[in-house]
Amino acid sequence: MMTQTLYLVFLVFLLQVQLSFSQPLGINSDDERCGAEDYTFILKSLLDSKLSDLENRLNEQSSQRIQNLETQMKRLTNCPRGWNKHGKSCYMLNTRNLTWTAADKFCRNLSAKLAEIGMKSENDFIENILKNNSDTERAWLGGIRAANGVSWIWSFSEIPLSYKNWGKGEPNNAKGTEDCLEIEGTRNRRWNDTPCTFSAASLCEKEL
Repeated sequence: MMTQTLYLVFLVFLLQVQLSFSQPLGINSDDERCGAEDYTFILKSLLDSKLSDLENRLNEQSSQRIQNLETQMKRLTNCPRGWNKHGKSCYMLNTRNLTWTAADKFCRNLSAKLAEIGMKSENDFIENILKNNSDTERAWLGGIRAANGVSWIWSFSEIPLSYKNWGKGEPNNAKGTEDCLEIEGTRNRRWNDTPCTFSAASLCEKEL
């Protein structure tokens, strides 16, 4: 594109030289004048052709860029196949039973995270996903017990849980080994702390 632009600039320069200095160069006869006019016409035609070609190329590139931007916008506002949209996130239930660590890795490999629930409407949405998959007994969320052994944080964002939906008497850290957060499926769909080495389904969340 740079080479074409320089070439066009050169043609314009030649045309300007021909138009500006045709008389001082000693063009006196009709034949010489006709020859200069023919030369100017050829230069102008060539310049018009190159400008037209350049314009068409620029229009094609602009059209392609617009299409690419539209595709990117659709990707930003739509969930991938198999994911369910709620608010500004997409959610997917992975029914394969994995440990919490393996489930966390599974979600991250999809450029997602184990779901982090920040409000009741989001929790209700996830409960509905589990309701529609009645065989799912439990599913991992992204919560883990903090280093102080008392409070809970979301593993991916590393922020404390603001909204909570613990079952009655939970979290109880039975036997001192329940450090990961699950949501119960076939039972009451409440939150429960459980050992991270247990195997369960998992809920991945991908932010738009």
